This record gives sequence, C-alpha cells and structure tokens, in this order.
Amino acid sequence: MNNTTTIANAGATSSKPVSLGDIRDLMKTMECRMRLRRRIRQRGYQLPT
Repeated sequence: MNNTTTIANAGATSSKPVSLGDIRDLMKTMECRMRLRRRIRQRGYQLPT
C-alpha cells in the first residue's frame, strides 16, 4: 500500500477542508510507523537466524 495515494484519496473524497492539525497528526503517525519499522528491522538483524 502507498501512503501518499491513500491520503490523497481521503482528502479528495472528504468534503470538508483538511486542517493543519490533521496533516500534523498524519505526519506524526507516519513518523511513528517508520521508527517502528526501523526498530523491528534492527532487532531482526541482531537476532540469530
């Protein structure tokens, strides 16, 4: 799934304008996801296969 496409579609379908707060929340959630993925990857590399 591509995050940019889903966000764009949501903005297009919703009739009300997107507020700066919503965008900030989206950015925060995306940052948290990226950090979690990095942590999981680092742990995966450290674990013996």
